Amino acid sequence: MTPKVLFFALILLSNINCYAQNYTSPVANIDKILTSELLQEASYSILVSSLAENKVLYSSNAEKFLIPASINKILPTYISLHEFGKNHTFKTRIGYDGEINVANELEGNLIIIAGGDPTLGSKYFNGSNRYSFFSQWINELRKNNITRIRGDIYVVDTIASDEIVASGWSWEDMSNYYASGVQGLALADNEFRCYFSTGKKGSSTKIVKTDPEIPNLVIDNRVLASEINEDRAYFYSAPLSYQFTVRGTLPENRDNFEVKAAIPNTGEYLAFRLYNELVAAGIAIEGKYFFTRKIPTDSPFKLVYTHQSPPLAEIVYQTNQHSINLYADYLNAHLAVKLANKQMSLIDGSEAVRNWLNKNIQNTDGMYFTDGSGIARYTLINSQLIVNLLNKAYYSESKDAFINSLPVAGKTGTLKSLGVGTGIEGNVQAKSGSMRQVRSLAGYITTSSGQKLSFCMIFNNFNTTSANIKIIQEKILLEMIRM
Repeated sequence: MTPKVLFFALILLSNINCYAQNYTSPVANIDKILTSELLQEASYSILVSSLAENKVLYSSNAEKFLIPASINKILPTYISLHEFGKNHTFKTRIGYDGEINVANELEGNLIIIAGGDPTLGSKYFNGSNRYSFFSQWINELRKNNITRIRGDIYVVDTIASDEIVASGWSWEDMSNYYASGVQGLALADNEFRCYFSTGKKGSSTKIVKTDPEIPNLVIDNRVLASEINEDRAYFYSAPLSYQFTVRGTLPENRDNFEVKAAIPNTGEYLAFRLYNELVAAGIAIEGKYFFTRKIPTDSPFKLVYTHQSPPLAEIVYQTNQHSINLYADYLNAHLAVKLANKQMSLIDGSEAVRNWLNKNIQNTDGMYFTDGSGIARYTLINSQLIVNLLNKAYYSESKDAFINSLPVAGKTGTLKSLGVGTGIEGNVQAKSGSMRQVRSLAGYITTSSGQKLSFCMIFNNFNTTSANIKIIQEKILLEMIRM
């Protein structure tokens, strides 16, 4: 070897040794990140797995049971796709009993049979024109030459239980728009809007109006004006009750400040609204309107029209992109019907999810399942369960519909602000979760070498802001990309 060659060889060896001394593995870096003072009081569960090799690349407290928040939506959205298929639709049937006479009068009752559709009149599919579906229904009646109804209007809910909320929901959540529960059908996202007028700090507020107007609704308003520039008002009511109390604060000196709450009984409101829409369209009704949990007569039901929801894949997409509690809870409740032959309910749906996971994913002893949305703080799962389900989903027939529903970091949905301008942007597709002292993230990541990984990280009981935990999550994701 010539002196010149030997010289360059020594330089190369020196550079390699220097790199080896400076290099720290992603695993070591994640361990260091988790020693942050911000996490001293926190509990966490983290697991990263290689999809190609089905090999664990990082694990810390992977079996620890924690509150998942909205990553819980991964369970009902994937299981529903697996069990129902991506093209499944939820159906609301419009028909009648009796006969249509020669004068085009229905000598009988108009009957609407609920089928558990979570999207009826939803803004995610209908925009601002939420009640436009009534025009289609009325046109179908006219096609059957019905110009007068000599009987009554019935909305019938036999598919859902009257236990509309989850056993683990807090009193503060129930009756607010994000925790409306599960009934035989959702209507306009199960929400109404209450508009407040506020004065100076500390003064009582006034309710200007509600939209839509709901018969028999009574609201005890105890909201005060505040210098705090955010909505801190909460509605309180028992399930299916029309008696509401609203407490908290709203920004001072505002006109028509909007606060959303849950429609108490969507079946009853649909019956009322349909009655008035028919009359406004010139179809006379001699009877009244009713909501019932059984078919009103023994006479044969004659179908006029079947209203179908968008395909399940589209519902799942909206659920995970926008973290829609309502949709996730309805999908959870439908699994009680599909898997256990019971009525829709969050209680039986959650038990059906548990049984499905035991059969198809892993043993769930010690875990607690409460709803589909992740609202309940009683729900306890771990990162191992979520990663095992993500691995199954990746190699299933439902892969495309499920993965496409997950937001892309820095680009879409609830991850639009995650990792912008870093290697995370565009390389993470995941579901996030956030509630008081809970922050979670689970999904798929593409490494710098093109390897596909599944991951889940759940943080609970941290003594810092949720924004700080998001920064920690981003640091961990950047290390995953190096794996």
